[in-house]
Amino acid sequence: MRALSAALSLLLLSSLVAAQAEPGPAPAEPGPEEPAPAPKAPAAGEEIRKRGAEDAALLLPQRGLGGDDSGKVEPDKTTLKECKIEVEGCEKMTGYVLTPDTLPEGRKVALMFTFHGNGDLGRGRVQNVGRITTARDPVITIGVQYQELTPEGGGTMGMPTLATQDKIIEGSKWLLKKVMAEQPVDPARVFVSGFSWGTSWASGWARKEWMENPDAFPFRAVFLYSSGGAVSRETCPPVPWINFVGSEETAVLGTINVVASVRHYSNTLAAWGIPVQYHEIPKMGHAVNGRCHQITRDVVNDLGGPGRLPYGTAQEAPEAVTFEASTDALVLELQKLCNEDRW
Repeated sequence: MRALSAALSLLLLSSLVAAQAEPGPAPAEPGPEEPAPAPKAPAAGEEIRKRGAEDAALLLPQRGLGGDDSGKVEPDKTTLKECKIEVEGCEKMTGYVLTPDTLPEGRKVALMFTFHGNGDLGRGRVQNVGRITTARDPVITIGVQYQELTPEGGGTMGMPTLATQDKIIEGSKWLLKKVMAEQPVDPARVFVSGFSWGTSWASGWARKEWMENPDAFPFRAVFLYSSGGAVSRETCPPVPWINFVGSEETAVLGTINVVASVRHYSNTLAAWGIPVQYHEIPKMGHAVNGRCHQITRDVVNDLGGPGRLPYGTAQEAPEAVTFEASTDALVLELQKLCNEDRW
């Protein structure tokens, strides 16, 4: 048995040595290199998302109300012109173009498209919002009359629209393209806004553009005055939304609490991750006043412009927030930040 075991061990050792000594198969000849995987196409609207995030970093976190108690703005001189909307189905609509009398040579400027409210005048709304223009940062302001006026040319709530919903947006887009072709408009600084019912048109147009062609989305930011917008989480463009409401708008038309509505809308956008500012203007009713103009102008100046100028008057101290008593160091630090309006 011992002899047999030794023989088997010797045989196994010989086999291992032979296996190690024998050359293995020759390495395969290198073949053609595998092509590098094609880079992934950017997601739809990726550049708009990127710019929106960069703009949010400029505007957020929001520090205080904005503007000052004076509500003073110093717009440069402007000229208002009107035109027909040359789109089939929009023959009854009128376009308005408010242009600064002096435009800088060799430099493109910002544009604000604004929608009037229910019973409001397109002409008047363009002139109102157009007060954001300055010689330092000129802004062309345009809009349309989309609602029927009285025989005397006045506005009355509840009057029918002058075109269908789709045609109003189509006519607005036509006017925007016309002005951008004829005036030195910076395509990266085009904004849209609306007052009251006009917020539905402004947000609806922004939603439509984002859903149909996000890569060509035309608006840098959306400004909504005295009402919320008409978007969902899936359809909301990822650009800054600047929302305004007057502190006195708690019973518009007797029952409508616009303050609660705009607060809710702003909180909803923030919960979706959309950059949003909320401005509740003290003692303002259903209007767009000078403080709204100051805040709007400052945002437009910040987004692609020369940047906002500091205010010469001290802004009122933020109202202290009441908290329950605490000795926790972290809670005390958070309370301090909140009371300093450093949200």
